[in-house]
Amino acid sequence: MQVNDIIKEVYFMLENQPSGANEIFVDDSGYSDDLAKKKLLNAYNHVLSEVATEYVPLKTTSTFSGGKVLFSAFPLAPLKIYRAEYLNGNVAHFTLGIDYIVLPDRETTVTYSYIPAEVTSTSAKFAYENTKVGKRVFLYGVAAEYCMITGRFDEAADWEAKYRAAIASAMTSGAKRIKARKWGI
Repeated sequence: MQVNDIIKEVYFMLENQPSGANEIFVDDSGYSDDLAKKKLLNAYNHVLSEVATEYVPLKTTSTFSGGKVLFSAFPLAPLKIYRAEYLNGNVAHFTLGIDYIVLPDRETTVTYSYIPAEVTSTSAKFAYENTKVGKRVFLYGVAAEYCMITGRFDEAADWEAKYRAAIASAMTSGAKRIKARKWGI
């Protein structure tokens, strides 16, 4: 799934123009309304950043040769370091500084969450595909942000409520338990 798929659905939900969505969002160069594209992409980036930094982090691993490694040397901007381990799987001890990590003097794999880069193209891959967050959370979040950007404040509040409920639902794990009833007098 691509970012374009999310943006098309949001446009359809908000503008109620099914044929217009397909005509406007054909591909990156086929937008007839560049302002709508920019606003929707801006809204998507805001939701992506919020979900990744506050709710469900995007995690990855990188391998380093050891020593002091600046965070700017990481392929993706690290948000939180979860663990470091040697290539054989044993835990490696590390020290964190303000803008660096100190690793043992041998190859070490670091698992960390990262701050996603802003999406500049609607043909980019949807980062939360096949995760518990999924498409629905982003549809509601992008709709809320787009309505806020375009001055549709009442609609923005409605979509925001749906977004918050969807993200809360995605964050709960397992089935909800219903308390047993007491029978009798």
